[in-house]
Amino acid sequence: MKFKNLSFALIVSIFILLIQSCKCDDPSDPNCPNYDPCLCVTEDFADFEMEEALFYNGEGGYYQTDTTLENNNVRLTVYDQSVDSVKWIIGADPTLRTGKSINLSFDEAYGEIPVTVIAYKNLAANCLGENFGTDTITKSIYVLEWWRAPYFGTFSGTTSEDPDTPFFTEIDTISNYRGLTKRIRVVLLTNFPNGYSMPIPTDGVNNLYRPYSFIGYRGFISIISDDLDHIRANYNPQTRKLKGTYFFNPQNGQEWKYEKSYQGSKTN
Repeated sequence: MKFKNLSFALIVSIFILLIQSCKCDDPSDPNCPNYDPCLCVTEDFADFEMEEALFYNGEGGYYQTDTTLENNNVRLTVYDQSVDSVKWIIGADPTLRTGKSINLSFDEAYGEIPVTVIAYKNLAANCLGENFGTDTITKSIYVLEWWRAPYFGTFSGTTSEDPDTPFFTEIDTISNYRGLTKRIRVVLLTNFPNGYSMPIPTDGVNNLYRPYSFIGYRGFISIISDDLDHIRANYNPQTRKLKGTYFFNPQNGQEWKYEKSYQGSKTN
C-alpha cells in the first residue's frame, strides 16, 4: 500500500513538472528553460528623457519637456536603466558628466543647447557584436529667460469655489523688481478669485512680506505672506491650459488653511 502511494505521488510530481515546463516557454522570461538573453537586446539604448523640476517645500514634481528656464533644475535620465555606464556632454561645457540620471541648471546660457549621451552596454556587445556595445544620441534642450515663461498673460476660467461663474485673471511679471542686492523673480497675480490682487513690491526695499516665485517653463509656485498663502500652478504649452491650487488663510486667526483650485485657458 505504501509502495502504491509512493508511486502515485511520484507520478503526480512528474505530471506537475511537465505541465510547468510546458507553460514556461517564453524566451524573454529568465525563469524559462528556453530563455534567450539576447532576444530583447537592440543597438539603440542611449535614448533619454528631459524633465524640469518645480518644487517648493516638498511640493511639486518633475515635468517632461524639452524647454526650461534659466537657473531651473533639469533632470536627464536614460530610459534603459540596464546600461553599464553613461557619459553626458552638455553643449560646449568641457565637463564630462557620468551617471544614468543627472541634474543640472543653466545660468545665462540661452537658446538651443545640445545634449549628447554616450551609453555603454556589455550585453549589446556580447549579443550583437563588439561594435554595438556603444550607442550615442543627441537631443536639444531650449533655455529661456525666466520672464519668457509661456503662461504670462490673460486666462479665462473657473474655480472650485464657484464653478458656474467664469472670470478673467492676469498673470504678469515684474522683471525689473530688485530687492536690496539682486533681482527677485515674481509672478504677479491680479483679478484673482475673492478679488485678490498681489501687492506690487517696492524696488530696493527688503520687505519680509514680499511675494517670491519658483518659476519653471511648465508652471510656477508663488509664496505670498499675506491673505493668500501660496499658489501652485501647472501649465500645458500644447493646450494653453493652466491648472492651479491656491490656499487662502482664514481671516479669523485660526491656524488651518483651506485649499481651492483654479483652471483656465489662455486668451492671448
